[in-house]
Amino acid sequence: MKYAKMTIVGACLILFCSNFSAPPKVLEDTFVEIYFSNKLNLSDLAGIQSSLAAKEIKLNYTHLRFDTDGKLTEIEYRVAFHGVGGGDQTDNTKIEIGFIVNTSIKPKYGIIVGDKESIQKRRLIFENQH
Repeated sequence: MKYAKMTIVGACLILFCSNFSAPPKVLEDTFVEIYFSNKLNLSDLAGIQSSLAAKEIKLNYTHLRFDTDGKLTEIEYRVAFHGVGGGDQTDNTKIEIGFIVNTSIKPKYGIIVGDKESIQKRRLIFENQH
């Protein structure tokens, strides 16, 4: 009788531990969204680059220009994540440009680049495709 109780307690303990120690499942897609504008300075751009590197997203600036106040006026960049890449450029940072990186396990797209409005439109199209 004592052996049966210990077996039941042991089995319950194994079931309890196995259910709660499983790694959490990702239920939502994960996105990283970055936009460049004339409100950013060199320090801001370095911080963006650094935080993306921590997420395994490589961001390289190939051309930058700033006004006399140190604010961004022109940018050209390249971004890459797990073999997928893109880039864009502008000489008018009053209109925000940037990118979205889909870092989910099974993404419907990898990277979308462009101005903020067109990125949002393309993202909706990709996400609504079956």
